[in-house]
Amino acid sequence: MHRFGSKQQSATAARNNSYSTPRAGVSTQKNNFLTCMRCKLTKGRSEYNDTQWQKGYRYWNGRIIAIPDPKVICSSCQPKQAAILNCPACDEDKPLTAFSKSQRSKMAPRCQNCVKFQRNEGIEDLDEEAFVDPFEDDEDDDFNFDE
Repeated sequence: MHRFGSKQQSATAARNNSYSTPRAGVSTQKNNFLTCMRCKLTKGRSEYNDTQWQKGYRYWNGRIIAIPDPKVICSSCQPKQAAILNCPACDEDKPLTAFSKSQRSKMAPRCQNCVKFQRNEGIEDLDEEAFVDPFEDDEDDDFNFDE
């Protein structure tokens, strides 16, 4: 049995009915669609990632309210990360795994092989005996301090 009579309403039901008309300037969309600003197509929730979807809708008093004219981009229009990069040092196209994360963000990323090659001044063997110390100098300096 219900606690309230047929003409009585609970406080929650009365509160929910009082919010049936939104404030001026706030639009509500019950169809849950957004328009992509790039392709200009109206698409549903599954076509947007969470960040883009949150740009189009907000919670207000427990309801989902559509933001008027949101600047959203659908998943198909989002730029994708390149799967292959070109190393300008060896002039080869290589997968992302051949580049370190710090090199990927540069304008001219070098692959890990080219970076190792340059660090060792052309020596491909990475043994400790083959490592060349840049601060060690075998040649005589132009200065003679003994004179």
